[in-house]
Amino acid sequence: MVWGKFFSNGQTCIAPDFLLVHEEIYDNFIEAVKKRILEVYGADPKTSPIYARIINVTRCKKVVEYISQGEILYGGKFDIEERYVEPTLIRVRDLTLPIMNEEIFGPVWPVVTWKTYEDLQKIIRQNRYPLSCYIFSNNRKTKDFLIQNIEFGNGCINDNLVHFANSSLPFGGIQNSGFGRYHGRFSFETFSHSKSMVTTLSWLDHSLKYAPYTKLKKMISKWFLQ
Repeated sequence: MVWGKFFSNGQTCIAPDFLLVHEEIYDNFIEAVKKRILEVYGADPKTSPIYARIINVTRCKKVVEYISQGEILYGGKFDIEERYVEPTLIRVRDLTLPIMNEEIFGPVWPVVTWKTYEDLQKIIRQNRYPLSCYIFSNNRKTKDFLIQNIEFGNGCINDNLVHFANSSLPFGGIQNSGFGRYHGRFSFETFSHSKSMVTTLSWLDHSLKYAPYTKLKKMISKWFLQ
């Protein structure tokens, strides 16, 4: 998850915008994420040769605005002139805030806890039709619920981002997150029009379909259509 979120500093359209963590594993999960960030980027990510910068100052200012919209669990440092924003975890309880309603496109990561499947559905449907959904679970019921009840373009189970790299899988959004599919033959089909044609031979042009419709014709037609 850390790789998926902070790849290119979160500046990908398929980056996981927010984390939905079950309340029973919340504390252990947050500690594991903190530990992994330290392992990858060090105590000072600003000096890390593999930690990217925000694309420009204007966008950096926008990303920084999100930091104040929750309880900082990790990170929070920034340097706008250098377009640097530290990997930042934020506990969010108010789902109406911009951080939960906009595409972040940066390394600020809101965390929301859930308890029931109904909680999950309600949270996700606040911004219905996400481009991607990443399900990290070994629970078959949880995976099935999300796949069957949440509308999203594409996704992964116990991974993230990698679905985009598979040229055999169609990639695209749904409703608000986009339309059409591309990759391989799916690109061709998206930008093509399939012309449907039916050819009827004259000797097959049966009188059953033409008026007048007798009782026998109706009975035979009804049987045929069923």
